[in-house]
Amino acid sequence: MVRTAKILGLCLLLGPLAAQATTLDYDAYVGKSRVGGAEITIERQADSYLIRGRAWAEGLFKFLTKWRSHFTATGRLEGGAPLPEGYSLIEQARNKVKEISLKNGEMTYVKNGRKRAPRTLSSKLDLLSALFLPNGCDTSPNIHNGKDQFYLKLTRAEQATELPGATLRCEFDVRDDDNQQIRAVVWLGERDGLTIPVQLDLAGALEGTLKLRA
Repeated sequence: MVRTAKILGLCLLLGPLAAQATTLDYDAYVGKSRVGGAEITIERQADSYLIRGRAWAEGLFKFLTKWRSHFTATGRLEGGAPLPEGYSLIEQARNKVKEISLKNGEMTYVKNGRKRAPRTLSSKLDLLSALFLPNGCDTSPNIHNGKDQFYLKLTRAEQATELPGATLRCEFDVRDDDNQQIRAVVWLGERDGLTIPVQLDLAGALEGTLKLRA
């Protein structure tokens, strides 16, 4: 169940929507069971961006964990590529609250109201910026989700034909700080002029699927 929370870690702080904002709804599955959902809002200007939203557990996972999360990612755009400047995460479960904020390379980590020593992250690119402002299949070999660092190797990139709404299929070998291996397949498509993930499939140390709701 703890691993499933990472699959649902696509979520952002609630707030008023900008006029040019695009909101995306996703469902998360482990096998055939739906375990949660996420709402993602992308606000993109000529030279800057804001990604925000929330994620939550459903069904048995919700009963067992009461898990929910909110987070944001902000930054500049240079040549269409994201240059992150800020990231925040609030994650809640039974009797647990984690708050992480990253600004100008400095991280603050608070757990259950007590400040903790933050982790050192070698990557500046966060998971939200990498997923929702992709440059096709090209991305940084190092990304983070505020809590964990991931090391990526692109193994295959091809035009997508079998998944409705997807135009590009990107396959990665992923390794975390504990040297656990994950196979990630990202299916990209177009929505409101933006390239966004239509589906994310994970296998290995993390198992699950995140699907864009039609």
